[in-house]
Amino acid sequence: MKKVVKIALISCAAIVGIIIAIIVIGAILDDGPNEATNEMAADRGSSSSSGQEQIRIANNTGYDIYEINISPSSADYWGEDLLGNDILRTGEFIYRLTTPTSKVSKYDIRLEDNEGDEYVKWHVDVSGDTRVVFTLYDIVVDDDDDYHPSPAPQQPSQGASTPVQQPAQQPAAVAQGGDYSAVRTAIVNAAQKYIGARYVYGAQTPPSKFDCSGLVSQAYKDGANITIPRSSSDILAKGTRINRSALAPGDIIVYSENGKTATHVALYVNSTDIIHSVSIGNPTGVIRGKQTDGTWPKKEIGYVTFVGTAPTVSRSTSKGLAVTDLLVDITSTLERNTEELPVLAGSALSFVITNNTGKEDNFDLYFYKAGTSKTNGETELLLIGNKETEDSKAFLCEEAGQYRLDITRRADNKTLLEYTFNVEA
Repeated sequence: MKKVVKIALISCAAIVGIIIAIIVIGAILDDGPNEATNEMAADRGSSSSSGQEQIRIANNTGYDIYEINISPSSADYWGEDLLGNDILRTGEFIYRLTTPTSKVSKYDIRLEDNEGDEYVKWHVDVSGDTRVVFTLYDIVVDDDDDYHPSPAPQQPSQGASTPVQQPAQQPAAVAQGGDYSAVRTAIVNAAQKYIGARYVYGAQTPPSKFDCSGLVSQAYKDGANITIPRSSSDILAKGTRINRSALAPGDIIVYSENGKTATHVALYVNSTDIIHSVSIGNPTGVIRGKQTDGTWPKKEIGYVTFVGTAPTVSRSTSKGLAVTDLLVDITSTLERNTEELPVLAGSALSFVITNNTGKEDNFDLYFYKAGTSKTNGETELLLIGNKETEDSKAFLCEEAGQYRLDITRRADNKTLLEYTFNVEA
């Protein structure tokens, strides 16, 4: 009797196994083998919450993707990185939710690959489940208006080879011939006319307000109709590196306060002089000074040029948003600081934070408008090793008023830094 029951149980198990195998094979045939494999790879970022739009992002760029940002098309800054420590391999896709509470249906989506190149799709309708496929056609190339969408290129017919989109050409005054002395003089003269303008973080507001990269960007725009990045770190990353001995009028010297992070840029005039917008010293603002003057970050970490060079792929972390990097140290005791110089409304602040508390810890960053709850503002969690430095995301200074950065140690909820900023329109 036991033997009969055992045989019956084995038979039932075999039948169930066959049914499961048929279901699995059917699913694979439906979606295709690659699609089934990709679904498994996408599980790490999937969500099945009902009533929320889902975006399925497929990577057909040929490069691994290290960062994904999604933000409403109406916003002038990118949302935070949604990939985190994950990597979206080429040929894979991943589910990413839009902002769950948002009623916006049009979003912009940005990807950054392992080489730092940027891919963007604008005004994506996510009113229903959406599949968005990124290819090399979506790569962002500098032109006179980097961050506005261009008409989509014609897709090749089936079977045809896929050409790579070519970079936009520089203005004729720069692209033709080998003598750029007139262009270089025009860039220097353009900067010269703004001497005396105020220093305001994030500002590129001629003729009265500039930060350091805003002045250099405006001089290039006025003097040579060349669009360059709007932060010191992006200028260093995107400019063509040259030796100091090769500097010519209109080239850029990049400085650092900590010897690593680009925090200041100046326009090279000649072997002794520079023009730049300075935030320390007396006076602040746009000045013509000596390279040997040490009232600004004196450590030179790079020399770049944008004159007579081919344009490069955009690596900006924002939709044309001016982002200022500020160095911040945190210790085991509370420090309160108020920034003397104002910040321009509509720009953003990013913080380069060094942990001097004595041990590795998790730190909560709160950036919010004074007079409101800090939990209503923007937040970020950073793990920072002792004596190590981490960069925060860019925090938007949306409107005029007073803003604060609070940094709290998560282990004991102790606030270690209160940094106040005045934001002006």
